[in-house]
Amino acid sequence: MYIRLILSILAVVLFSDCLVGTTAYAQEEQEQQGELETVTSTLKEAGKSLSEVGGDAVEAISQGVGDVVTSLSNSLEKDAEYTVTASDKLALKGIKCPLAVRDMQNSNIVKVYATFDRDLSAVLQLRAYNNNAQEIGRSKRLFVKAHADDGIYLNFVFDEQTPLDKADKFTLAEVKGPAQEVDVTAYDDSESNAF
Repeated sequence: MYIRLILSILAVVLFSDCLVGTTAYAQEEQEQQGELETVTSTLKEAGKSLSEVGGDAVEAISQGVGDVVTSLSNSLEKDAEYTVTASDKLALKGIKCPLAVRDMQNSNIVKVYATFDRDLSAVLQLRAYNNNAQEIGRSKRLFVKAHADDGIYLNFVFDEQTPLDKADKFTLAEVKGPAQEVDVTAYDDSESNAF
């Protein structure tokens, strides 16, 4: 395959030299006419070979590009789901967080699905950690009021500068102080911030 390509390039060079020579000297034109025909037929053969090989190359490139797009798409979907751990204090209160998903429309929002074994009324905060277990951000506080056996989605809003794309896991913690978010009541849909 490479030999054909080298021959094709050589043929193009020879062809261009022949063209320059034939236009400069009319007398040499007749002598080089035979060479020109040889070069032309070589170029046609090279073009045919490249066409055949090129079709295979285009097919291979198309397959490769398709694989990259599929891989990237799967990667983005995978990166949207996270591991969430409830703090020991919340775990003792019967809260579990089996799922967290990053809101792709609002990149600074992480939606956590939480289930409750007991009634809970608390101010919660989601903390983001990178793969080195370093904290990289904290959400705004969210007041949650839920009954036993409730399961609700909680929207935690992070500062726009928090690098959530670097987050590897999240921890849900109970915090003191005023909540900066809306009151979330699992048993009243009008007040729920579920998605």
